[in-house]
Amino acid sequence: TICFPLRGSGIKRSEITDDGLPCVRYGELYTTYGSSISDVASHTTVKVYGTSKQLKPGEVLMTLTGENDVDIGRAVFNATSETVAFGGDLLALKGKFIDGEYLTMLINSPTVGQQRTAVSTGNIIVHLSAAKVMQFLLPIPPSDEQSRILECANSVIRMLTNQ
Repeated sequence: TICFPLRGSGIKRSEITDDGLPCVRYGELYTTYGSSISDVASHTTVKVYGTSKQLKPGEVLMTLTGENDVDIGRAVFNATSETVAFGGDLLALKGKFIDGEYLTMLINSPTVGQQRTAVSTGNIIVHLSAAKVMQFLLPIPPSDEQSRILECANSVIRMLTNQ
C-alpha cells in the first residue's frame, strides 16, 4: 500500500556506453553501490533508455535474483537528481508515501532480511518475486518520524566510520 512494484527490463552489457543517459544494471547493486546511487556508473543510448523501465529520484531499486538467500533483495535508493533506466532482475518500488532512504534502510535491515530469506526460492540461483516483496511487513511511521530516524541512523554511521 505504500508503493507499487515495477520490474526492470534487460540492458545488455553491449548496450552500455561511455557517455549517454544514466542506467543501472543488476550486478551493480552488489558491486558498485552501497545503500544509495549517488553517481551513476553506467550509461546507455537514447534508444535503450527510451525502451527501459525508469527509476526517479528518491525511488528504491532492489534485486530479485542472487547467489544466496541472505543477500537476495538488496536495496538501494536513487539519491541522484536524475531519472535512471534500470535493467532486468531488478524491482523498482515506486511511490510517494515513504522516504526512499528510509525504505532502503528497512529493506536492508536484519528483520526484513529474515522476511526476504524466508520467501526466497532456489538453491544455486535464488529468486524473490515482486508479489512476495509486496507482502513484507514494514514499520512505517509518519514522514517526520522517518526523517528523525534517518538522521539518528546516519549520525551513528558517521560516528562509526570516523573512528
